[in-house]
Amino acid sequence: MGMATGMMVPVSAVANSNVVINEIAWMGTTTSTADEWIELANFGSESVDLSGWTIEAADGTPTILLSGTISARGYFLLERTDDETIPTITADQIYTGALSNSGEVLLLKDADNNTVQTIDAFSGWPAGDNTTKQTMERTASDNWQTSMSAGGTPKAPNSSVQQEEPPQEQTPPPPQEQEPPIPDPSSPDPAPTTDPEPPPDYDTTQVFLSELLPDPDGRDVENEFIEIVNTGTAQVDVSGWRLDDQDGNTTGPWTIPEGTSLVSGEYRAFYYSQTKLTLNNTDGDTVRLIDPSGQQHDAIRYNESAEGLALARFGDTWEWTSKPTPNAANQKKATGNQQTASGGETASAQTPPAQAPTIPAQNTGTISKSASPKTSQTTAPSLPSDAKPSTTDDNESEALALQAAASNPSSPLGANLPLIGAVALALLAGAGVVFYRIKL
Repeated sequence: MGMATGMMVPVSAVANSNVVINEIAWMGTTTSTADEWIELANFGSESVDLSGWTIEAADGTPTILLSGTISARGYFLLERTDDETIPTITADQIYTGALSNSGEVLLLKDADNNTVQTIDAFSGWPAGDNTTKQTMERTASDNWQTSMSAGGTPKAPNSSVQQEEPPQEQTPPPPQEQEPPIPDPSSPDPAPTTDPEPPPDYDTTQVFLSELLPDPDGRDVENEFIEIVNTGTAQVDVSGWRLDDQDGNTTGPWTIPEGTSLVSGEYRAFYYSQTKLTLNNTDGDTVRLIDPSGQQHDAIRYNESAEGLALARFGDTWEWTSKPTPNAANQKKATGNQQTASGGETASAQTPPAQAPTIPAQNTGTISKSASPKTSQTTAPSLPSDAKPSTTDDNESEALALQAAASNPSSPLGANLPLIGAVALALLAGAGVVFYRIKL
């Protein structure tokens, strides 16, 4: 692996740093041996900016330039190649380069190129199991142990250390009287110690996806939105929660800004201008709500959309409605073979399904049950019978709108098209031809 065998380095040596390599899945997962991952842990009371930090293998592969921030007493997950290594947890960073199953020498360096941790596994990994896919975990004494279960504990505390045989009971020697030490008046009083607060239980947080508008009337980039709702009885701070559209997303999840809270029963819509999340019109999409620990909290999948129809939640079901209500309680409105509530009254996302009118089964989205709420996903209903499915995506809609404006003599663009052409020809004749490639 490009390293002299005579070099002697402790199996794990840690300098004065609160950030360490805490767990390594060098063997991959039960799904694929290529699904390797590395976990960092911050045992300090302050967050740490990892910009400029590196993880380097002595043989050169992998060499990872870190970016991002690891929170106080938090974890930072690196997944190899893509974010599918651990499907239920969002990676903090993606890297390339495989770990050798026969061992590596890894160095963790800070932004000043100081080595803060060395892991010498040149002669073989000290823990982990390639057959069962149990990971290699760091212990409190800076040794390594094999995780208690396959797949390890990504972004969570490591397995409890296995108990050794208890020592034989011995009779303690009789206590000896000792004089109490004389206090040093110049020494400051020790600072009181406080136990760290337990992490929030996001599983019980009553914040869910409530409504989305994939293909609004007019320009999608102005009116597309994703809405969430707090159905609980207490105010919820949603800072750090993330929204994501799974299909074709190139920008990554969008993080809800600091200081964003929802009071009980509050609806909050986030528009494309904020999130830059483009909801597909023609071939469907999956929208996810991700909690600050990186776990999927809620998800909705739709396979088609129609212009002007919003997909809204009513209790445990989803329905298409021609009455989008951003930042307000959802409303049902007659569309085809869907029924409206008596008198056209508003139906809240908190209203139990039994209080809503009877909806035909083919038009009602149902929640897929799972042992864990993190992996549950709702499948949207089919469009109402009188709805016309969208036939163009967002970019095509913008192009068609410009084409229509140019062909309309009464529009400003159409009326001035000859003048625009003349000016363009003059510029080409006087200054040459300039080609611009614009990505819309």
